[in-house]
Amino acid sequence: MTGFVKDALGKRVQGDRPSVVRALVVALMVGVGAAVATYKLMRTQG
Repeated sequence: MTGFVKDALGKRVQGDRPSVVRALVVALMVGVGAAVATYKLMRTQG
């Protein structure tokens, strides 16, 4: 999955636009990752 994200980000940095589906999947993956990290951080604080 990391290669998938790197590919989409690489296209964006080069000025190309990744497909809508690829951009949506990457945004979902990043959002879920942030949610999981936040949840784990909150669980360790309690």
